Amino acid sequence: MDTKKKDFNLYSLKKKMDTNFIERRKKWKMEPRVRDHEPEILVHFFGHDTHRDDYGNRGLSESFFPKLAKLMRDFADEICDGKYLLIDGGGANTEVGERIWPDIIEILADY
Repeated sequence: MDTKKKDFNLYSLKKKMDTNFIERRKKWKMEPRVRDHEPEILVHFFGHDTHRDDYGNRGLSESFFPKLAKLMRDFADEICDGKYLLIDGGGANTEVGERIWPDIIEILADY
């Protein structure tokens, strides 16, 4: 039995969750399917329950959600002249919402 302590950086692990989620998104190959459909508008039901402090915890940080909004906004630019409707899908932890929504709004307003 190995009794040595294993050292790891929890901050790095949390940051990696954000990156892994984006990388998995690419593997789903949804973008080509959406492009083939040629939508007039991109509608995004945007919840934060996957935040690490919410009930659907997927380990995602505050910085992930604005990045996702920007990715989707940029994708909408490419496929439907920037027509992007982001609907707040919420989450149970209102503190998470208070931390992420100002940055998301700034990204969308800076459009």
